[in-house]
Amino acid sequence: MKWLLAAAIVAVGLPGVAAADDAAAGAWKMNGHVDGKDFVVNCHFDRHGDGLGGACFDGGTNLKHLLTSGSVKGDQVKWTYVSHKVMIPFDVVWVGKLSGGTMQGTVSAVGHNGTFTAAKE
Repeated sequence: MKWLLAAAIVAVGLPGVAAADDAAAGAWKMNGHVDGKDFVVNCHFDRHGDGLGGACFDGGTNLKHLLTSGSVKGDQVKWTYVSHKVMIPFDVVWVGKLSGGTMQGTVSAVGHNGTFTAAKE
C-alpha cells in the first residue's frame, strides 16, 4: 500500500517538474520594433501541454492583455492577445523561436509588422 501512495505522489509531482524545466514557461521581457518605434512588453507564460496561456503587460502602462491563444511546437512559440486603440480591438500576434533563455521573432498587428528579441527573467 505504501508503494501505491509513493507512486501517486511521484505521478502528481511530475507535471510540476516538467513545467519548471520548460523553456517557454515563466517571465519574459520582449523588446519590439514596429514601424520605426521601439517598445517593451513583459509577458508571463504558463505551459499546458502544447498550449500556452498567461498574460502580457505593456511596458509603459502595465496594461494587462490575457493571451487568447498560444502554442509551443519544438522551439517555435506563437501567442496572440487583444489590444485596443481608441476603443477598437485588434489582435497582436507574436511568433518566436526559442534558444535557451532567449527568443527572437516577429510581431504583427493590424497590418503592421515588426521584430522582437526577448530574454527570460
